[in-house]
Amino acid sequence: MPDGYAFTDLTFPQDRSVLEGITIRVGRNESVALFGPNGGGKSSVMRVIAGTVPRARPLADVAYLPQTPYLFRGTVGSNLGLGLDARESERARELATEMDVGALLNEPSGAISVGETQRICLARTLASTAPLLLLDEPLAPISAAGRPKIVDIIKGCTADRGLLWATHNLDTVRAFADTLIILDGGAILQEGPASQVIASPANEQVASILGLT
Repeated sequence: MPDGYAFTDLTFPQDRSVLEGITIRVGRNESVALFGPNGGGKSSVMRVIAGTVPRARPLADVAYLPQTPYLFRGTVGSNLGLGLDARESERARELATEMDVGALLNEPSGAISVGETQRICLARTLASTAPLLLLDEPLAPISAAGRPKIVDIIKGCTADRGLLWATHNLDTVRAFADTLIILDGGAILQEGPASQVIASPANEQVASILGLT
């Protein structure tokens, strides 16, 4: 759709035991945060849209960062450019430098830390020109001190694209989410402008998930 995306009846698996048939909407320039406990369905939403669940295909042209990114054997630099064209690869290198991991490109992929791996994979994802980005817990392995800089980079790279991302961190939601979706048990409990959802949880369950009780 011209103004964004509407993914309807997201169900997984067929018995709806993980996702109950929910609808996720992401505006063309909108940052939508999925917030909920482990096992609530956040990662499954991402995987269904990205087409990484069994017998599925992508529901849109997306760039997807899974919750646990993986680097293949080789150098960090060879992994950074996977799936990217020449222009995107150059942008990925620029982003890696901005994220303070540009000096690692000649290192073996297995020699860097979890946080450094996250930054490399995030740089690769953000460098894609896909109109919709899916980021599953993009800041989880990154130190608290390093998060504000990474948030600014993500905001800059997604200002003119749709962004759907999952998080457990309410401060990060406040920093750059336009819309907040509270998800638990494969169902949407509340959805709306992030500031309104945080200020007025629909019920005690939502308040508890947000850590406000």
